[in-house]
Amino acid sequence: MIACTYNRYRFEKKAPADLITNSRSMKLVSVVLENTKLRYFLYVVGLGIMTGMVCWLKPFIADAPNQSKTNAVLFSTLSTPLFLLGYLMIAMPAFFGKAALARVFHSCGFWRTFSNICLAMGLMGPLVAYWFFFNYSKQLDFTYMQ
Repeated sequence: MIACTYNRYRFEKKAPADLITNSRSMKLVSVVLENTKLRYFLYVVGLGIMTGMVCWLKPFIADAPNQSKTNAVLFSTLSTPLFLLGYLMIAMPAFFGKAALARVFHSCGFWRTFSNICLAMGLMGPLVAYWFFFNYSKQLDFTYMQ
């Protein structure tokens, strides 16, 4: 969704003036970028949604077998999209030149080191797991039930 809006925004910058002013995506971006109160409201709502999704996870970790089926279905279908929607509300102004704190946070050197570590773990993790499980003399049984 972010990429589509950004590509549309870039395309419309090159388009004729009448197309730029009448486009829905350009109007949305301009309203968010020009209205400081709306932008800060989106930051707070986005942080609230992301915090809510993280807090919603706690009952499933604490007592997974006793959760209702409806709650489990709602959590599994809505948790990731809502978390990404909250992130979008925070990150969208940063993509268009506002939100200096978010831009500094996403451009710091820590993320490069973190991505290299994640790549190494992703490539080496399965090999370590195969080596561990195939060289272990006893059968391991992992379960969440007690």
